[in-house]
Amino acid sequence: MKRQHAFTLVELLVVIAIIAILVVMLLPAVQAAREAARRAQCTNHQKQIGLAILNFENGQRKFPEGATGWNKANQDWVGHTAQFQILPYIEEKEIYDQIDIEERAQDFPNTGITALQISIYQCPSDSAEGRVFGSPTSGFARANYVVCYGPEYVYPPGVAMPQWGPPDRPDDELENGGAFRHELARTMHDFADGTAKTVMLSELLAGQVDDYSPPPADIRGNWACAFVGASYTHHDTPNSSAPDEIRSAFCSNSDPAFQEPHPCVVVGAHNGDPDVLQRCIARSNHPGGVQCLFVDGHVQFYVDDVNFPVWRALATIDGAEGIEE
Repeated sequence: MKRQHAFTLVELLVVIAIIAILVVMLLPAVQAAREAARRAQCTNHQKQIGLAILNFENGQRKFPEGATGWNKANQDWVGHTAQFQILPYIEEKEIYDQIDIEERAQDFPNTGITALQISIYQCPSDSAEGRVFGSPTSGFARANYVVCYGPEYVYPPGVAMPQWGPPDRPDDELENGGAFRHELARTMHDFADGTAKTVMLSELLAGQVDDYSPPPADIRGNWACAFVGASYTHHDTPNSSAPDEIRSAFCSNSDPAFQEPHPCVVVGAHNGDPDVLQRCIARSNHPGGVQCLFVDGHVQFYVDDVNFPVWRALATIDGAEGIEE
């Protein structure tokens, strides 16, 4: 009778061990390849947004405001984001047409519309997809791309918040040196440093706490709310361990959920305090840095330890000028 050959138990265990070692060795390469694909998709999203902003500028002869100001009746500061204003240019005109621009994003009849998902505003390396800050019927869909409000602050310290009025305030009370400002739109002529040397958008990790009942919750990272969620500054280098500075309505020092992966710190109550600043830092899940969109439409990766003066200068429309120490 012919003998049947088979693996011994020792041989079988050796084969299993070899396969396990190969899996362990290959897994980082697979993960790196997947992240490279996600980063490439993120780059493509930013380039599409850049094209939309430039098409907006071509049609309007100005860039979108970082957030629109007071409505025509001067009864309310509506604060519609740049991300909202360019919706028709990213094939989302249907959503754009549903928004009443004379009412605030968080007020009826706009509630619910702001919770709609816009995939081009979400980086696949983050967890923003499918998530909403607050209620699905009245909240804000998560997003990862935020417009640049300069090197230091959203609006100058020592002045009242724009949304607290008055309407038609002097331009210097809204100036921040960046590509975007509240209420005021830039033109191409404003970029004295050149469109290829001025950053207008980067990345922000979406807040991890979506429930806003009761507050505080984490509003960072959304496309429709001008209050913290849709803007950032170059106050610190990318992915800095320094916390984002947020109003107490949207951040809690005592809650561990806010400390990882991107901490925030309360800098004042939501009461119109003129010395309260709100500034988020560019953050991403891409290993080692963030991607930035420039005014001319190109995208460039900046490492976490980028030279700080260079990083700050990139956020200004005129190089190092206007940067306060």
